[in-house]
Amino acid sequence: CEQRPADVGMPSGYRDVKSLVRGLRILEALGQKGSMKVSALAEATDIDRSSMYRLVNTLESMGYLLRRGEDGAISLTSK
Repeated sequence: CEQRPADVGMPSGYRDVKSLVRGLRILEALGQKGSMKVSALAEATDIDRSSMYRLVNTLESMGYLLRRGEDGAISLTSK
């Protein structure tokens, strides 16, 4: 995943919200790959697995992600 400076596109004096950036990286990765298991998603986005589980759980509870029952893979919803 492409690394970006913390203040890209932001007015001087503002910094990115790191958890939002990580959440958006998850959405972007799933948009490119379709569906992935949490461990593969963590590797693809360079987010540690414990953070990944919390982020995925949050995005899933908000209706942005869907977890497949048969293999636990994560995919985007139409939201």
